[in-house]
Amino acid sequence: MMKRVIKLGGSFLTCPDLESRLQRWQETAPPAHCLAIVGGGGLINSIREIDAVVPLEEQTTHWRCVELLSHTFEIMKQRLDWPTIERVEELEHWIQNPPPLGKITLVRVDTFYRSSGSPVCESSIWNSHGSELLPENWKTTTDSIAALLAWGIDASELVILKSCSIPPEASLAQLAESGIVDQAFPHIAKELQNVRIEQLAVDG
Repeated sequence: MMKRVIKLGGSFLTCPDLESRLQRWQETAPPAHCLAIVGGGGLINSIREIDAVVPLEEQTTHWRCVELLSHTFEIMKQRLDWPTIERVEELEHWIQNPPPLGKITLVRVDTFYRSSGSPVCESSIWNSHGSELLPENWKTTTDSIAALLAWGIDASELVILKSCSIPPEASLAQLAESGIVDQAFPHIAKELQNVRIEQLAVDG
């Protein structure tokens, strides 16, 4: 059973032709049971700009940014006609009984990724080894959070969809150094079966 996690870059929140781009991408992707999360886009960038002027406490700022992802989830939920997961019980049900191949389900990040002070649930796998893979600072963005989801569901592959061009021969370390993926990503990606970083092509 092929399971895929997709990360949509936050820049797609303001992409006018996102729906058609995604449709074209889905038509060429191998069939799989798919989960997706969306990045923070301009909301998170605003926090970065504040932090650059008035340095903020790293861990607190990290979790504030994670909280903001609930808003980008709601925006993308409104925009895309995808089923959603908003509670950990729904995610666990998906893992046991995934929907038909090709259907993409949008996941709210805090169903599986929360601070240690507010565990997902007592039995959740994400309360143990998984959370230790991600630094609670700017080194971790939704690239690595998507990798954590892929690790947690034992996904066959993780696909990071970006709006920028991707150097075809670049290693994950080089992509992290250039800022295309976050700094924590090369480390957590070692836990995964297969990783693809792709540009979501424009129409035409």
